[in-house]
Amino acid sequence: MGVNSPSPRARALSAALREARMARGIGVRELGRLLSISPSQISHWESGDRVPNLETVATILGAIRVPPEDRRHILELARQASEPHWLSVGVNGIPQQLAAVVECERAACAIVDWVAIGMAGSYDQCTTCLVRS
Repeated sequence: MGVNSPSPRARALSAALREARMARGIGVRELGRLLSISPSQISHWESGDRVPNLETVATILGAIRVPPEDRRHILELARQASEPHWLSVGVNGIPQQLAAVVECERAACAIVDWVAIGMAGSYDQCTTCLVRS
C-alpha cells in the first residue's frame, strides 16, 4: 500500500482516478472484477482514505484505457502522492491546487472555518479547516 495520510497530491490522485473511471463509464464493481480487487478497496482509493502504489495506479489506468496524456498526469500524481507541499502550473485551465481544494470540499462533511487572504497574505494567515466524516 502507498501513503496512508492524504497529502494534497494524494487527494488530487484520488479525484483523478475516480474521474478517469467514470469518464469511461466503468463502475467500481466492474473495475474490481477486471483487476481482481475488491470494490471497497477501489472506493478507499477514490475517496482518498488510502493511496494506491504506483504499480496499482498504472494497472488501473491500463485496465480502463486512459489516454496517454491523462495517464502521464495521473502517474505523476501517484509518484509524488506522499510529498507534503505542492506548487505546479495549472492543467486544462484549472490550477491543480484549486482542483485539490475542490476535492477536499467535496469530501468534507462540514467546513468549520475558511479564511482566504489576498496574495499578500502569508501561509500562516490563510487557514482552512475541513472536517471529514
